[in-house]
Amino acid sequence: MEYGLIVVAIAAVVVAAAVALGGITESLFSDTCSQLDSHVSATAAC
Repeated sequence: MEYGLIVVAIAAVVVAAAVALGGITESLFSDTCSQLDSHVSATAAC
């Protein structure tokens, strides 16, 4: 029983961290994509 609660607590922490870092990660990839678009003349889109 206690191990189940520990697993649930760890899962909650992982989900909370993913949600908290999601905006930062999205911004990082968006900025990187924008910089690549400005330096590369290819027709591919990010």
